[in-house]
Amino acid sequence: MIRDHRMKALAATILCMSMATSMIVMIPGTTHAAPADGWIEGTVRDGVDPIPDVMLIYLLNMMGGGRPLGYGLSDGLGHYNLTVTGGLTYMVLAFEGNHYSSSAVAIVNSGETTAADIEMTSIAPAVTDVTLHGFVTDELGYPVTEGTILGYTNDPLMTEGGPPYYGNYTTPLALGEFYVDVIPGALGGGVGIMGVTGYDFAENSSSDPFVSGMTYWLNISLAATVSTDDAVIQGTVTDSLDNQLENVLVSIESRNQWNEDGGYSNFTYTDALGHYEMNVTNGTSNIMFSKMGYSLYRMEGIQIDPGDTVTIDAQLVGTVATIRGNVTNSSDGSPIANAQVYLTDMMSNFTMAFTNSS
Repeated sequence: MIRDHRMKALAATILCMSMATSMIVMIPGTTHAAPADGWIEGTVRDGVDPIPDVMLIYLLNMMGGGRPLGYGLSDGLGHYNLTVTGGLTYMVLAFEGNHYSSSAVAIVNSGETTAADIEMTSIAPAVTDVTLHGFVTDELGYPVTEGTILGYTNDPLMTEGGPPYYGNYTTPLALGEFYVDVIPGALGGGVGIMGVTGYDFAENSSSDPFVSGMTYWLNISLAATVSTDDAVIQGTVTDSLDNQLENVLVSIESRNQWNEDGGYSNFTYTDALGHYEMNVTNGTSNIMFSKMGYSLYRMEGIQIDPGDTVTIDAQLVGTVATIRGNVTNSSDGSPIANAQVYLTDMMSNFTMAFTNSS
């Protein structure tokens, strides 16, 4: 098997424009005035009946994908409720062993609940006759027996990235051993674990085909999060009238010679005076500023060296006009849900929206 730790499957790339990269996944080093909690709730159905015990993973969904930030399960009536940080846009991925995976996009305001119902389709006549088997260990080699393990099969229509089109979950056994059954797939898949105290999401995957009736070994090794912050970025965010903007999400992605494979990301928020300050890792960086009701602003290729304190100010433009339309499949005219549509002035300002079910 080919071991692949690049988070290809769950770190989804969802209709990104050329200037977009992955989204933000790490815990902020220095945060000011973070927005209050918000909630995503809804019901998971198969078209008619509710589906219980669905694993619902949420991740930030601004410019693409990201590692899972948390998860929950639907109850006996198919209902779920996820607590998230308000003021952001999320993708919710749904996994249940008898159905193909599905998703919904939720824009969550601080202190408010956003509804996001999800429809799932039965896998029948496909069957879960591929077994993923392995052990979960920590950085010292000790077995890990907590958390939830997701086994998944990659989407056969997407050769690069994209969320899994099937997933099934289990929990580790004694000695960290696990077995999880999935459906076959021409592009393989993998296993990931989350909910382990003190560790971020981790996975092991392969692009080799998953063949019916076969068992594949995919061990998972956890590694403690290590802070490598050695620089600071700071600044003030205003609107086009120079009013200071509070609770603007400031996010950074950077790469250097030591983290080229996975990169580095972090985020924080502006305070009541529109100011932010964040500890970051050196490297060639992309920085994005976003707040609901305003354009997004992105700066690319900013060089940050060890020991630097870099001031980066931004000005966001209020979104006061509306563009409407439909996104459809050119082959049959069917609607495409959860597509991201962008409008940009080619001067680092842009806005985006998500298509609904129609």
